[in-house]
Amino acid sequence: MAEDKNPFVTFDWYFADTSRKDAARFHALEARPAETAVLQELISADSIVHFALWSELPKNHPVGELWLETQTDLQASIYLAYGGFFRQALTVLRGWFEIAIHGIFYSAHYGQPTARYERCRGGQRNAPARMKQLAEALAARNDKLIPVDRVMIFQKIDPLYAFFSHQTHAQGLDIYNLQKGRDNVARYLPRVMTFGFRRCSRPLMQYASFTEFSFRSE
Repeated sequence: MAEDKNPFVTFDWYFADTSRKDAARFHALEARPAETAVLQELISADSIVHFALWSELPKNHPVGELWLETQTDLQASIYLAYGGFFRQALTVLRGWFEIAIHGIFYSAHYGQPTARYERCRGGQRNAPARMKQLAEALAARNDKLIPVDRVMIFQKIDPLYAFFSHQTHAQGLDIYNLQKGRDNVARYLPRVMTFGFRRCSRPLMQYASFTEFSFRSE
């Protein structure tokens, strides 16, 4: 196969995945064993929770359906980050974040005559996007397992969502200097990897525990 027709060259998979010498993924795995172990534990715990939700909740329940999507989003984000696609990994995490919240939000509307969730699934209604609106809706629910109000919920979800949104629109390039060391192919960038892990790991775990254990799913 001619080099210019080789998809591993055209799509930069050589530098992201396959080259033992140059691939970002091999460099990241070798340099970050501790972080990799933490992420493996996170994925394992996430899978256990999602399997339980998927198995026990009624068919078409928004938590079971939407959180199944969040599982693959989380895996895709890690895959992108280890392949050298750092900003794109954070962009996928924004989708993970939104869908997880929407699962909790729509669980209150499951089986209701308004069919808000069903209309959203059918593309007939937009999902709520403003964090203040979501915080107010979640705070108004009567099935909270721990006492949380609108302010507490908003303070938990808004900073993380704002950070992910900035990366989605490349607003953080100058703030966090994420372009340093970049060229035209995927690279393992130690400083950016450290930044991403430190900036996201703790808030993500706090958010996950907050959403999974603050509201009943049924």
